[in-house]
Amino acid sequence: QKQLDAMLGPIVQTWLNNKFKEVQDLFEQEITGGIIRVAKDVMDESENLINQIEVNIKACGKAMIS
Repeated sequence: QKQLDAMLGPIVQTWLNNKFKEVQDLFEQEITGGIIRVAKDVMDESENLINQIEVNIKACGKAMIS
């Protein structure tokens, strides 16, 4: 039993590591990848809105001075 474990242990460990990597890649591609893309899109849109708000605040400030 110990001899069999010693021989097969590294093979099984390598196989499990490969399967884990496949699952991890699939998870990142299908789940977290989509979440990250959507989050980036939301952040980009937020940046545009913030820039528009800053422009409008400056315009209001100029109007109040005039």
